[in-house]
Amino acid sequence: MKKMLFAVLCGFCAVCSAASDTYGTLPTKAHLRYHKREIIAIVHWGPNTYTGQEWGFGNVPPSRVTPDSLDPEQWVKAMADGGIRAVVLVAKHHDGFCLWPTKTTEHNISKSPFRGGKGDYVKEMEQACRRAGLKFGVYVSPWDRNSAHYATPTYVELYHAQIKELLSGDYGEVFEMWFDGARGG
Repeated sequence: MKKMLFAVLCGFCAVCSAASDTYGTLPTKAHLRYHKREIIAIVHWGPNTYTGQEWGFGNVPPSRVTPDSLDPEQWVKAMADGGIRAVVLVAKHHDGFCLWPTKTTEHNISKSPFRGGKGDYVKEMEQACRRAGLKFGVYVSPWDRNSAHYATPTYVELYHAQIKELLSGDYGEVFEMWFDGARGG
């Protein structure tokens, strides 16, 4: 009986080892949680909404960002009703406009008429997501067509400061942060 049990266990170990060799690294619990989300939304709203450009040049003044009835609650409710479980907000795209009142540049939401210059669109989206039970993440473009410091060590410091502002805890738990390789100049 002991020999039989030993043989079965050896066979089981061989099968597990072969499965790992065949399929590579098996998913972790974090991988499985990520895939169970199935569908996430990316929300991209900013100066280009008012200019019709896909990629802005960073030259649209904050005063052009004039949402009259922006309602993140409505957007998030529609996403949640549609089965979306997480939202990634484009907090800064290539035009360099920041949708939160950053200390790193004047090219941000606090310099627009939005909420009388006291708005923080990242915060509004984050809170709407929390209330709807959705995970919240941010996209922060490394390319900044507005910054005169782009492609210098000074810009790297500014960019890191922007990321730190978004991950400081003021926006709750950020489940995911997106970057891309788009750049110019």
